[in-house]
Amino acid sequence: MASDNFVEDMLLQGGRERIASLGSNSSIEVQLPEALALPQNLPDGDYYLAVVVDPGQEVDELNEENNVVLCSMQICPVTASMLYLDLLEFGGSISGFGHMTIAWDWSEGLPPQGLLITVYRNEGGQWVNVMPSQEPYEVPSPESTKQADVTIWRTWQGDYRLVFNASYSCNREREFAFELTVP
Repeated sequence: MASDNFVEDMLLQGGRERIASLGSNSSIEVQLPEALALPQNLPDGDYYLAVVVDPGQEVDELNEENNVVLCSMQICPVTASMLYLDLLEFGGSISGFGHMTIAWDWSEGLPPQGLLITVYRNEGGQWVNVMPSQEPYEVPSPESTKQADVTIWRTWQGDYRLVFNASYSCNREREFAFELTVP
């Protein structure tokens, strides 16, 4: 997404702070103003926020090479929240493999690029992973998939917790946990 409000190496609005003078071998801590804001419609991606001291080189210094500090930051898209979750079917034998057919939908925002589903069962107050080999179910095409048949171990009545671990391209993960009681 392009932005009419951003150009490379721009000074952020409210991002200039003047210090009257600073003595030799002394330092001062400067707080960024709360009003400092990033441009609207800033494209997603990796950025650096630079703090520059004496940009015009007006002060004579022994070392002119230490006047810039860079802080990396990432601008990430708004992530979607889980809008609903439905248990469409719960079946299988009393012991052995069973399955859950679940459906979900996302709210506004971007759906994840990766989605793992893990199912836990409450056994005496402890949540135990009931996925075969303890491996989560990886949802294919999570941007468009909104239903899954998840295989689990030993399906009997009880409380279950479904955990959706959503990952995004922006080094971000989000977890959605739902508890349900199976009749």
